[in-house]
Amino acid sequence: MHGGTVVQFAADGDDWPTAPGERYMASGVTIADWIVAACTVAALLIAAWQLRASAQAAGQTHARSAWMEYLRLGLANPDLGEERFALSRLKLNGIEDLVSGDSLESQRYLWFLSVLMEACESLIIYFPTTYWKLTIAENLSFHREAIKEIWPQEKALYSSEMQDIVEEVIYRAKPPPSPQHDEGAQT
Repeated sequence: MHGGTVVQFAADGDDWPTAPGERYMASGVTIADWIVAACTVAALLIAAWQLRASAQAAGQTHARSAWMEYLRLGLANPDLGEERFALSRLKLNGIEDLVSGDSLESQRYLWFLSVLMEACESLIIYFPTTYWKLTIAENLSFHREAIKEIWPQEKALYSSEMQDIVEEVIYRAKPPPSPQHDEGAQT
């Protein structure tokens, strides 16, 4: 007797008393234990889904920011926005002189191309839609010959999907089609 309550132990030698209304399964696990386990698994699955969604959202934010940075850089430096303007300003003997990078202006243009390529890579990873692929191809085509010149050294830095788009742009004869603005195409 303990505090007015009689504690009885099972006759089969079980040392643990059973609370009133508690049902044990054959293995000794209660239904409540199974419910707790199921809720724990559900919580873990939801947490994993939230982490993945959060990482995707962060990547999309980065891709949009990289693209906006490229656009700002292009607006601030319209002479770099197209290869023909950049090359006339650089006064190079040919596109081959670009890679040597002997002048500050050629270095500026190479950095501009690097920003463009990195922004495109981010978009391909986080927004792999037809709209963005066409937008990327169109923007790369403005710098076709310059990219063709630097591509052998740069190719290994990019994803296979980016490599496919770049090679399609630099090795085809006609410019890419302009992206069509259809509803929901940007996401």
